[in-house]
Amino acid sequence: MSSLVTNMRNSLWWLWVVMVLVLVKGWYGLGCLEQERIALLQLKANINYPNGNSLPSWVEGENVNCCKWERVECNSTTGHVIQLSLDSIRDYHILRDWYFNASLFLQFKELKTLSLNGNYLPGWVENEGFERLSALRNLEVLDLTRNRLNNSVLSTLNGLSSLKFLDLGENDLKGLDHFNSSERLSGLSNLEILSFRYNQLNTSIQSFLKLDDFVSLKELDLSHNEIKVFEPIQGLEILRLSGNSFNNSILASLRGFSTVKSLDLSGNLLTGSIHVQELDGFRNLEELDLSDNEIESFVNPEGVKSLEKLKVLHLGYIKYDLNSTSNLMKSLMALSSSLKTLYFFGGELSKGNSEWKD
Repeated sequence: MSSLVTNMRNSLWWLWVVMVLVLVKGWYGLGCLEQERIALLQLKANINYPNGNSLPSWVEGENVNCCKWERVECNSTTGHVIQLSLDSIRDYHILRDWYFNASLFLQFKELKTLSLNGNYLPGWVENEGFERLSALRNLEVLDLTRNRLNNSVLSTLNGLSSLKFLDLGENDLKGLDHFNSSERLSGLSNLEILSFRYNQLNTSIQSFLKLDDFVSLKELDLSHNEIKVFEPIQGLEILRLSGNSFNNSILASLRGFSTVKSLDLSGNLLTGSIHVQELDGFRNLEELDLSDNEIESFVNPEGVKSLEKLKVLHLGYIKYDLNSTSNLMKSLMALSSSLKTLYFFGGELSKGNSEWKD
């Protein structure tokens, strides 16, 4: 009798397990969670206010799988929304300004990537700024490129400690001498990639970044600004400084960046002879881009070793006459004995053991 009761209990237990699995499968099989589907529809209404027509696939209805909607990506197991790609989603020329409203995104608890690129955002709804996104503990990627955000955005991002990628390129950030600690970008200890390209930052890095906080930063893009002073960032591996109107004195200013492996100085005002000793601080440099400058030669005292790890050099579109070409090519041996590849006027030369090859 007892064995029969035991068997019945086991059977009922397994039946309960199967029913739970069926319910769970059915729940997730419909796509994203119901509360997130509703939140997406609310977001669509906000984007299209008052009479836009973006996101036509986001429609109401029973058994709608919103994970298949355009610009939405869900976790295939849990059904949670993990990515929203809302690049250029609002027709600015017709609907005009769209202000960021954090409350529209807080339902997406598992969100990892949010892209708002190209929406000309001038700011945010009062008390609904980017600081409220700190509630999204899994948010790792935030793309705010091509908006109209000014310096006040920096402090609103300081609580987003989970971020690994932040792009603030092509906004209205300006260099201000009166920056104080509360106005700087700080606290992002997990951030690995940061871009400020195409802004108007013209003071020191320290004026808009609290450098000690960026302990994980590997890549920094400051292209097309006019940065004046450089404080070293320990651990940085990629530094992009194209289009900053730098002259030759910039080389000495960058000596503290000893961990950098890739340096882009293209499109600046470097001229004449480059003294390789000024680059000796770049002990780990493997790739150097000097395109679109007016460099004539590289000079290094005989017997002095510099840039021993340099493998790739970009010299394309450098402005010089044909008479100086020979001197430039001969002087490359002074730059680095480890150089393997030269990109030159859109072509490429690879260096073998003892000669340059076409």
